[in-house]
Amino acid sequence: MELTAYLRVIRRRWRLVMAVALLGALAGAGSYLLQPKQSVTEAGSTYYKATHTLLGTKEVNLSQVAAITTTGDVPRRVADRLGGSPGLLASSTVAVPVPQANLLQITSFSTDPSRAAQSADAFAEELVRYQTEVQDRTKQAAIDALEQRREGLRAAYEEVLREGSEQTDPSRQDEYRQRKDDLVRQGQEIEKQIEAAKNQPPSAATLTSLSTADPQPTTAQAMTQALDPQSAGKSSASSASDASALDSQVRPAKQLGLVPRAGLGLGIGLLLGIGLTILIERLDPRIRTKEQAEVAYGWPVIAEVPPLTRRQQKEAEVLVFTEPRSRTAEAFRVLRSAVLFASYTGLDEGTSAGPSNGRADTRNGNGRAASGAADGRANGASRQE
Repeated sequence: MELTAYLRVIRRRWRLVMAVALLGALAGAGSYLLQPKQSVTEAGSTYYKATHTLLGTKEVNLSQVAAITTTGDVPRRVADRLGGSPGLLASSTVAVPVPQANLLQITSFSTDPSRAAQSADAFAEELVRYQTEVQDRTKQAAIDALEQRREGLRAAYEEVLREGSEQTDPSRQDEYRQRKDDLVRQGQEIEKQIEAAKNQPPSAATLTSLSTADPQPTTAQAMTQALDPQSAGKSSASSASDASALDSQVRPAKQLGLVPRAGLGLGIGLLLGIGLTILIERLDPRIRTKEQAEVAYGWPVIAEVPPLTRRQQKEAEVLVFTEPRSRTAEAFRVLRSAVLFASYTGLDEGTSAGPSNGRADTRNGNGRAASGAADGRANGASRQE
């Protein structure tokens, strides 16, 4: 189909296109109106905080664990789990130790309450796993050191055996025997240590979850002071400025408003309506154009009569007589001329057998035409009388 054909299809089914476009606009506006409402803080932004509390053992260094929470491997694990940048996740999370109660409070901030809770819980869970893995790596490192020392004792024992076998002085045999006994005793002691280390139960977690995160609304100033304790003495204007700077990191992608969403839905609906119209046109078996008729029947179209309007369909009149200069009248005249031309062409082709017959037929035809014209004038004259 050519571009003009597509335009004709869209013009013929414009109501369907507009209906789908309006549905798209309504869907876009509805997506904005149906989104969950959020409270707005004094700084003009919405913030939530979620705190996950961990209980530590007496042996754990809470200050050191708090530093590990937002640096190193833990933020990378959280980023792999939730997605995003480790630096941005760490900048919106703070770990506060409470030594008096052996507690560690991990608080995450976000403009999305569910995101804040997920971030705080993820930091706490990944920190516990990291601490357990560190203990397991320490245990395995101790076992590897003992096994390396055992290999060194074996090498020393073999060296003593070699030297003793080469020694011919009987007075020194006691010395080599004593050295061998010492090496055997040390090797047995190391074997016991390796066996004890391997038989130790799995490392117990030094941190256990006491309460999961529950998002709560907060203010921009409170969030800034929690993430940056040094900002406690700053003015309110400075705190609001820091909150705005931090908001660009904590806040997710800005959501579209009512008008942009409605416009986007209108555009998508318009494209879908055009596509649906073209699809329906492709599947429609009816013949609507001159080209379709010529392809379907294999004959050329000699005239096209335009469809009648609703007013013309209701009125009982002959348009060729009442409106001789209309498109409809002109179409019928074209059709008449085409039919007459086709009939005369067929007559000439049928009488091409001999020139005498052709002249006779032509004279007969002219005679009939002349007689018809004469009869017409006569009848007209009698009606006038």
